[in-house]
Parts: sequence; C-alpha cells; structure tokens
Amino acid sequence: MSTALTSVVFQALLVVAVVGNVFLHSPRGSNNRLSESNRYLQNNRRLFNSQNGNQGGYNAGYMSFYSESLLELQWSTSQGCGAPDNGITCQLILQYMCDTLGGAGIRDGATTSTVMISAGDDFATGRHESAGFYMDCQARDRNARLFTADQPLDGNTAVYTRQNTNGERFGFECPEERDYYP
Repeated sequence: MSTALTSVVFQALLVVAVVGNVFLHSPRGSNNRLSESNRYLQNNRRLFNSQNGNQGGYNAGYMSFYSESLLELQWSTSQGCGAPDNGITCQLILQYMCDTLGGAGIRDGATTSTVMISAGDDFATGRHESAGFYMDCQARDRNARLFTADQPLDGNTAVYTRQNTNGERFGFECPEERDYYP
C-alpha cells in the first residue's frame, strides 16, 4: 500500500461522527424555549443553537433551589450511550453557570426575540453570555486546525465553523466553542 493511501486510510479512521441529543428533565432544561404555547420553538436563535429540530425542552416554569441542598439530575439521550461491550461509548458533560450579578448576567428574558448586540442590557431578552463575549469570539481568528470537512467557510473568525459556515448568530454563543468542545 502506498504511503499516500496509508495516510488517507489512517486519517479516515481518526474521524469520528458524533450524533446525539441530550434532554435535561430535572432541573428543567429550556432547550432554548421560553413561553411558546406548544412544543415548537418560535425562535431557534434566541439563546444558543440547540440543534434539536426546534422541539424539546420545557416552557417557562420557575424553580427555586436552596444553597447547600442536593440537586438530582435527570436526562435522556436520543442516540444511545451504551456499555463498552456493544461498541458505543460516550461522555456527558454538564455545563452550568451561576449569576453572581443579581440578574445582570444570565436571564430567561420575557420575549422570544434574539438579544441584539447593541441592546445587550435589554432585560426583556434572554442571555447566557455577554455581548462582549460574543464580540471577542467574532474578532478572534478561528482555530484553523479544527476539522471543517468539505465545508467552505464564509470567514476566518471563531464564528465560522463546519456547522455554522455563514457565521449565523445564536444569542451571544460562540459557535467555535459550541461545535468543537471539549
């Protein structure tokens, strides 16, 4: 086998497809939803790119938790997460944030509109990240060593990825961090 062919086969073996959705049940996961009157999402760009076909999650419903209490987590996965003997392995990574700014940071908002960069402090819109965080992402060169397959990207900053080739904005989320974490 030629060196070039060996290299292509080896690189093909390194590519791993990841397909899966995780739905958080307790505590309730918004999955980008707020006050929709049915199970369909009105604005899939409101806070983040959930990549779930505009369904899932829970509508508004507020829950309170007390410091130093135990919090039970419940979730389901749609594509499997099995035992090593069946060839399916996975990692579930829980990311969470706390708002230490008294509501000035993370918020659900009151509308399903996407927060505007010029109106980052508009409390009517939801927010998981700050406008400054997104603007840093938009100004930062993308990591050119990340896999883009055959997708031509429309730019060279961290907002352009193989899953977001046109740099579409989803809240103040940084696409490069979403698509390539960890």
